[in-house]
Amino acid sequence: MEETISTLDYALRAKNIKNKPTVNIETKKSETQQLVKTIEALQSENGMLKSKIDILEKKLESIETLSKSFIDGLTPMLSSSDFHPPPK
Repeated sequence: MEETISTLDYALRAKNIKNKPTVNIETKKSETQQLVKTIEALQSENGMLKSKIDILEKKLESIETLSKSFIDGLTPMLSSSDFHPPPK
């Protein structure tokens, strides 16, 4: 009989246990902060790469202009009757 009363007391105590699930806000806040830092770093890198692309495009434009000038200068020489290519 005493075991039954003890079991019932235990069951009553177990029944009265209240669990309150909580969300770990610190972890989510930490993850959000890390993602914001990553986004900022990527935006910065993107801006730097865009600047480098602009510089390279200007250099390419300059090279193309020089190349065209060089070819334009050679064209009259190559088409003149005095020009004879070297024998092979």
